[in-house]
Amino acid sequence: MMVPRGHHIIGEVFADPEVLDDLEFIREVLLEATGIAGLNVLDVKFHKFEPVGVSGIILISESHVAIHTWPEDGYAAIDIFTCGDVEKCWEAYRHIISRMNVKHHIEMEIKRGLIEDEK
Repeated sequence: MMVPRGHHIIGEVFADPEVLDDLEFIREVLLEATGIAGLNVLDVKFHKFEPVGVSGIILISESHVAIHTWPEDGYAAIDIFTCGDVEKCWEAYRHIISRMNVKHHIEMEIKRGLIEDEK
């Protein structure tokens, strides 16, 4: 039987362009999400692009939570990768979506690093 080393949640998010260009709000939402999900934050880095756009990554001991926004298209790419409890990552994702005035979103989960379980 193959078991994954990690789970990667990928969100294709369409939301209000003003929200997607607000660095402080996005940072707050992603940090809230990691806290609510009980993820262990190691480092935080966000950047505001000119004229528009935000990129950010929260390095967690389980892997990372990241966002890249294109406000001009009303689009954000959200990545949450974990080698820990995937349910915590889904909890983080659901929180992000609930706070960002999302019009619609598509998400997928990819199992990463499939290895043979010798049990």
